[in-house]
This record gives sequence, C-alpha cells and structure tokens, in this order.
Amino acid sequence: MKKLILILITAILTTATAYALDTEDWYQYNGYSTSHTFSVNFPIDWQSKTYGDEMQGFAPEKSYSDSFFILQEFEGKTLDQIIYFYVNESTELVEIKDIFFSDASDLIAKEAIYLDTDAGKKYSRTIIKRGSLILVLSGRQLENVEDFPIPEEYRETVEAIYDSFKFTDDWHQYIDLEDSFSFIFPSELEIETLSDGVTVLNPDNQEIIFSVFKYPDTELEDAPDEAEGYSEDLDAVEGTFFHGMENALIGTYYNSEAKKSFNRIFVEKAGTSYAISDVNIETNYPRMDYYNQYVIEMVESFEFFDMEAVEKLFTNFPDVTIDHPNRTAINALANREIIAGYPDGTFKPDDEINRAELTKMVVATRLEPDSDEYKNCFSDVRDQWFAPYICYAKEQGWVNGYDDGTFKPNQKITRVESIKVILEVLFEEIEEGEIIEGQTALDIHTDKWYSKYFIFADNRGLLDKQHITLSDEGYNYYPSGNISRKEVAESIYRSIMNFTLSFL
Repeated sequence: MKKLILILITAILTTATAYALDTEDWYQYNGYSTSHTFSVNFPIDWQSKTYGDEMQGFAPEKSYSDSFFILQEFEGKTLDQIIYFYVNESTELVEIKDIFFSDASDLIAKEAIYLDTDAGKKYSRTIIKRGSLILVLSGRQLENVEDFPIPEEYRETVEAIYDSFKFTDDWHQYIDLEDSFSFIFPSELEIETLSDGVTVLNPDNQEIIFSVFKYPDTELEDAPDEAEGYSEDLDAVEGTFFHGMENALIGTYYNSEAKKSFNRIFVEKAGTSYAISDVNIETNYPRMDYYNQYVIEMVESFEFFDMEAVEKLFTNFPDVTIDHPNRTAINALANREIIAGYPDGTFKPDDEINRAELTKMVVATRLEPDSDEYKNCFSDVRDQWFAPYICYAKEQGWVNGYDDGTFKPNQKITRVESIKVILEVLFEEIEEGEIIEGQTALDIHTDKWYSKYFIFADNRGLLDKQHITLSDEGYNYYPSGNISRKEVAESIYRSIMNFTLSFL
C-alpha cells in the first residue's frame, strides 16, 4: 500500500457555501492509493497527524491526544471486514445502512453506527468503496448526541472537513436505480445502457471493456447456461466468494472462433441473476491486457445497495419519477441546489425554459452571485430573483442583451441558444471541430453561427437525445425550437461530469 502524503496547498475548491466558516484559505490534504487519489480540506490552524501508512487525523493545534476527524485507508478488504474492524470489547455495531455521499460526482456509501459502551453514546463512520480501495471517514455528528465524539465548539468545522472530501481521480460511479447496483469506471471510457444490462466501451473503437448483463427470473445455477452466446460455449462452472456473497459462481467459456477462453462472474439478487466481466485469463482476450487493471477496479467496485435508502435522493419532485429518463440529472442538480422546483413542489420537466431560468441554472453551477452587487444591468433586469445571475453572466461576457437595452428574461430560449450559454459558462474554450461520422443532425448547417457550439457539445455527448427520434439516415434537432427544462438539466449535468470542465 502506498503511503498517504500531505501537500499543504491552498484549497482551490471548497464546499464553504453551506457554512458560515471561511474555508477559502484552508489547507488541502491529498492522499493516494494504488489506483485512486482523493483529498480533504482542513483549517490552517489545525494540525495533521499521521498514524502509520494508512490513517490521517486532523485536530486543533492544542494538546489533544485524539483527532476529531479521521481518514483511514484499506486495500484488499471486503466491506464487511472493515465494518467489523472497529468492533471490540467497548464498541458495538448498532446499524449499517446505505447513504448518498455527494462530492464532485455522486457516491453511494455505507454509514456504520457504533455504540461506545464506556461512554454510553453512539457515533458514526462513513465507509466508501472505490474499487480495491476502501476509505473510512469520521461520520457526521449524530442527532441528539451532544459533545461526542466531537466537542460542540468544533462540530461545524468537522462537518465542513467532512463535506470537503472528494475523489480527485478520473473515475466516475455508475448507479443503476432500477436494479440497485453500482460500479466505478474510468472517465476515458463511456457507458452504454442496454435493455438487458450495461457495457463500458472504448469510445474510439467501441470495444467492450466491462459489462454487467442481467437475467430476470433466472436462478443463479441456471445463469451460466443462459449467458452462452454465438460461438461461446460454457466449459466449466465453480463456486466462488464474491464481495461477501457466498452464493456466487465463475463460469469459464470457450470461444470456438477465437479459440480462447474467458470468465464471467455470476451473482443473484431478488430472483435476477447478473453476469459480470472478469479479468483476462488468456493473453489480450477478450480485451487487450492493457485494460486488466481497469477491469479489476470495476469488478472490485461492483456492489448492490439498498434502494429504499437512496431512492429519496433521486425523487426530489413528484413529477420526476424513478423511471424518468432524466431523473439522475434533475435530482443530482437539485441535490446540489443548482436547480429548484415550483412552489407546488413540482419541477415541470416538459415545460419550455426561458432566458432567466437558463441563466440562473448554469451560473449556479459556478457560484451564487451577491444580490446587492449584481443588479440593474438591463432595463428589464433590476432586483428580481434572477438579477444576480444575469448581471454576473453579463459581466463575464457569457450572455448579451438586445439593442434596445433589454434582456427579455421571460422570453423562451431556443435549443441552440441554450447550448451556447451552457458552454460559455462551463468551458474555458470551445474548440472548432467536425461532426463525428454517425452523428448526423439533418437540420444543423455548418455555416450557421451555432454550428461550432453544437458540434462541440455533440462530439462530447453533452446533448440530450433521449427525446429525439433517431434513424439510420440521421435525425432532426430542431435548432430554432424551444428547449425543455429536462433537456437543459441533462446537458448541464453531462457538462459537469465531463472531465474537460475548467473548474473541476
């Protein structure tokens, strides 16, 4: 295991907006394992304590023997092993549940509640699995528990440290809400969801690097036979122990055309069996050996989660149901307070969006402008709710008004106008490019002002085409048509998740 390192640099990004604390000049602790990197911010007047190679603690620079915030690293262990690692004669495990831990991307984690039998009080730890890496953080202070394990005067600071934690590697988490499983994948690869599963592809040649296929109403012992494909015959099956699941299988298959063998891992939950890619057992088959470390991390990260525990975080609005195609984007932005609904609690995803709403949504991904400073920038933008966002965007050169001095905040915005605003705000540079073959928009003309923005967004998968009819000949994007709230939310979310974002 590689040693954690401390780099004392001023934190560029913090989560200070939710706190009265000034975290701008906090230090940043950076840690790394074999495959992943992460960071956490802490006050400059606090001290960092190192406990061996695997644990870092943070406490005020006073004569405290214990740290108020702990970050501990494990590799090659299961979640169950780590959960019970903290159980001893004076510590009992009370509860374990799935929670939604949000940083630059969305993470599902475990919260373990323990009872200190000597003190007679409970406390929590947050356990995050990242492939072969498991990180344990001091959890949030539990309700109705005073001065334990953190003195009241330091609680707000520790909460801010906790919320500053993030992974700094180029991996994302895929969350399947329908079947309640998740895994991580490197950002250089792309996800393709299918009716019977999900694949992780090399975007350049569409080579499948990793996959999870599901077999509904199929017993575990029958799943390996069901997974046989063209030229792929089941050769052997044996039991295995997979992530704490005793009932798991490994199926070995032989491809008669390639004359090579490969493995699949099989697990079962609630009557549905799942086939998961395994690492190569033959040279460069079924994928190049270059990807083996990626596959190891994706396999290690695969976990089922408790749908009840996280579903509420994906159901902020009654009209954005669990099966809505844009639910992840809409709810992720709502959880970060980038978007909001209407007074009746709805989001109205199909409603067309106006210039003020779009500007607010995009600028809110960057900051909350000061309403006292940013106002009166157009004749029709004075001190309304949208004024700070529009005036700040005008100052930055992201939006323009009309010749008559108005902004027309209530005017509906077109599909291509929305693309331009989103890209101007979220990307430092919009490069010229060419339309990728196979992505033909029949009504997009390269001699129009918007072509640069459309091509840039389309080539990076930032456009929402889930509501467009596609065909072999191409599709119509309707550039002059108005755009809906759900489509804007999707494009903003995809832009935030895009690794080329200037502020990530």
